[in-house]
Amino acid sequence: CVDYVDIDYDAEYPVAHIPLSETLHFMVEHVQSGTYLLVMSRYKYIAGTEMPKPRDIRPIETYFECRLFNPYKWRFDDRLSDFIIHQKTEESLPISEHILCAKSVTVQEASKIGSQTVVNKNMIVLGTGTNQGEDMASIGRIVLLEIIPEKEVGELNTSIHDDNERFYHRTRKNQQMLLADDTMEVSLESDALYDMYRTANAVQRDYYRHEFAYYKKCMQQDKTCNIRYRMHFVFARRERAAITAINCVNGLIVAAIGPKLLLFRWDGTQLIGTAFLDTRIHCHSILVLKNFLLTADIFQGLDLYHWEQEIAATVRLARDVQYRSVYSVHWSIHRAPDNAAVAGTATA
Repeated sequence: CVDYVDIDYDAEYPVAHIPLSETLHFMVEHVQSGTYLLVMSRYKYIAGTEMPKPRDIRPIETYFECRLFNPYKWRFDDRLSDFIIHQKTEESLPISEHILCAKSVTVQEASKIGSQTVVNKNMIVLGTGTNQGEDMASIGRIVLLEIIPEKEVGELNTSIHDDNERFYHRTRKNQQMLLADDTMEVSLESDALYDMYRTANAVQRDYYRHEFAYYKKCMQQDKTCNIRYRMHFVFARRERAAITAINCVNGLIVAAIGPKLLLFRWDGTQLIGTAFLDTRIHCHSILVLKNFLLTADIFQGLDLYHWEQEIAATVRLARDVQYRSVYSVHWSIHRAPDNAAVAGTATA
């Protein structure tokens, strides 16, 4: 158990370190289940077309995968790999995909726009792209994932994972070591904890109460709800360009695909195009606030749009007058008693 979860008790508050053997790119929280989707990558050496020399750099290929982390049991419940696009011709080799964006969204499942029967579904949307050099066009896919709980039966089979991967598996042995009564069932009956709580200030007391509630929730999860979560592959749509940014507005999936901004509606079986708009050169971030969309371009600044549901169209409200390179953008909301001001903060 110590090899997989390293808990540091010397800090101000206990900190658990979970080592990863791959490069972490994104971490998306699934609010409904409380789990986290981790997008990671690893590289492998591939055979080149020329004979290697002593000081040559060996060519590598990057492979992406998704892992579902369960914070209640400190383990990875599921893994999704093989992000590969297969060409139509038999002579073409499979192309490895790069996951460029990931977002947890609430999608409205309806047969048409404005339908009275609407079902809200929490999904995780991934945007992928390929990198084959400057002589080949980049293509990508929109991937929809669902997090499904299932009842866990018996012990986990550790043989399904590679030997070089570092996972924490819940067994009877490490359950007795890590999840002992004196460790998990925290209460104020202990004299040391009572003295700490009595001498703490108001902020620390709020923190202790929050931690005790969290431990109680973990105990309830372990004792009565022996559940593990799975990633269910729902749908994938291939596009002619890489998907560089993705988000959701009014239950519609909005994606930046090449120089265009497209909106899709989910009808339960496929994504149906609803509206599109020409943007700048390379949009790498999309922020949504109610019906407003703020896009950030890596070369030509910011754009503000408004989604008109009555006419099913996206209207540009404002654009950046100066061509600036924007690397990150966030909402900045100032609430006052009489009014509220909303602004977009960008890093250029």
